[in-house]
Amino acid sequence: MKAVFALLRATLAFLPMLLTGWRLDRRASRAKVIGTLRLSGGLSEESGGGAGLPGRGSRPLFDLLRLLRLAGEDASVRGVALRIGALEAGWAQLEEVRDEIAELRRRGRVVFAYLDRPGHHELFLAAACDHVTIAPLASLDVVGLRAEVTFVRDALGKAGVKPHFEAAGEYKSYGETFTRDSMSPEHRESLDLVLRGVHDGFVAAVGSGRGLEADAVQALVDSGPHSAEEAAEHGLIDAVLYPDGWRRHMRRALGDTVAEPGEELAGVTPRKQRHRVLNLGGWLGPNLTHRWLRRLVAPKKAVVVLALEGSIVDSDQPYVRAGRIAPRPTSSTLKALRTDDDVAAVVLRVNSPGGSGLASDMMWRELKRLAAKKPLVVSMGNVAASGGYYLAMAGDEILADPLTITGSIGVVAGKFEISELLGKLGIQRDVLSYGANSGMNSLTTGWTDAERVRLREHIEGFYAAFVGKAAQSRGVEYDELAKHAEGRIWTGTQALERGLIDALGSTQDAVRRAAVRAKLGSDYDVWLAEAARPGWWERLRSLPLSAEARVMARIEATLEHQLGVQGLSGDGIQARMPFGLRIR
Repeated sequence: MKAVFALLRATLAFLPMLLTGWRLDRRASRAKVIGTLRLSGGLSEESGGGAGLPGRGSRPLFDLLRLLRLAGEDASVRGVALRIGALEAGWAQLEEVRDEIAELRRRGRVVFAYLDRPGHHELFLAAACDHVTIAPLASLDVVGLRAEVTFVRDALGKAGVKPHFEAAGEYKSYGETFTRDSMSPEHRESLDLVLRGVHDGFVAAVGSGRGLEADAVQALVDSGPHSAEEAAEHGLIDAVLYPDGWRRHMRRALGDTVAEPGEELAGVTPRKQRHRVLNLGGWLGPNLTHRWLRRLVAPKKAVVVLALEGSIVDSDQPYVRAGRIAPRPTSSTLKALRTDDDVAAVVLRVNSPGGSGLASDMMWRELKRLAAKKPLVVSMGNVAASGGYYLAMAGDEILADPLTITGSIGVVAGKFEISELLGKLGIQRDVLSYGANSGMNSLTTGWTDAERVRLREHIEGFYAAFVGKAAQSRGVEYDELAKHAEGRIWTGTQALERGLIDALGSTQDAVRRAAVRAKLGSDYDVWLAEAARPGWWERLRSLPLSAEARVMARIEATLEHQLGVQGLSGDGIQARMPFGLRIR
């Protein structure tokens, strides 16, 4: 029956495929297009686009990279114009976009960038382009990267909340957010090395893109911010124009003769011969349709990119909202990939700071089952640390972007004691208990000495298992791997130097390696898969209806975004990054 449906599907799609192919061939020989694309906000690894704070939508990274790849394959697209607004994407994701821009340029396309609100992230991306333009009164706000860590111990104390934390790993400083008012020496050492690595990567990228020495870029950073004219004078940008002038500038760069408004100019390029400035997504829509139809007519073996993004939670629900990774929906997806004969290999795209240790281990097991049957190559996103690294250990091969944040091999457990807060509110609790350690998870009392000792034994055992599996994954002795564990974080480049990953590379590089392992040659499809998410009805039912509920939902999301506190009380041992890290 499956074969019958496949034959019927191919028959129905055959003629539309021929027609769209003919249209694309005809268009490629006649049209000359500059495709425009707006980039702002965040980038999501999942197609749903948005695991961040409420109201902050994100463009799916997979779709963006595919669109840029199609632009390089379509002969009618002579140039790509990126209108770059304020970016909230991570450094590793921007490196992926930079790689696709470089590929566009290698294919002969000219890539233009217009920066609306130029800062570090925006210049980092634009430096990969051929031409960079900003508005006359814009300021290039490049002053050096900075990492700020929030500590809330005193605020919790004023509220009557007392944090209790135990960690395995000298650098596992997640609990410091709640127990200290400044960084410990280990915390500072670890963060400083990563910040230096990201800053050096930024300086190198800007220098190579703009033809400047690293020392010259650093001097410009130290003397920033810069006006538009100063930025042009120092070579950080190419032109200072308003958007309408930028469009004329692009057409001139591609050979059109274009007059300024009100200017009489001989030899102006006729309208039918000019480069048309059009929306890139709209122009390449038929390309996507043709690719889909071709897949129906002649299906190929596929390399599937499985995106896992967000905090790891211990949930038995059939699906969790965006920004969560849970065992049940993930295991269902992995089983489908494992049993689907059309799937030849899988690329696991991890973008997670970790979370529940138990959930991480359960999903690691399912990933190992998949890897036993099909090639599994791991691609790390902005963050693949602690529980995120735990998932990556299941792969046959691990790739990371140079500015990925990874490592953090360590665990932490903690709780918040609220007895004083309850007293301030006039709430009393009376207790009956059986068991010497019955108060271990109670929020109304701290830990007894016996409870603390038992907890430490528990987390040390989990840590030893974590390090042991990491050592086995990397093919080294336990003691060798342990030197780079202890909860310490690394950039992708630093992780490669310490043997925690196999190579530096993009998602596309991981897809190619997976195809090689599956012996697919160059003839294969690439799909994006992700765990099940709530449908529209479930999302509607879960919406906070009252004003108070909406405010509380916003507070909860903000706390998770800034401090990573989600799931701490209910998920036991946490394999979670030591702090919510944002480098800007």
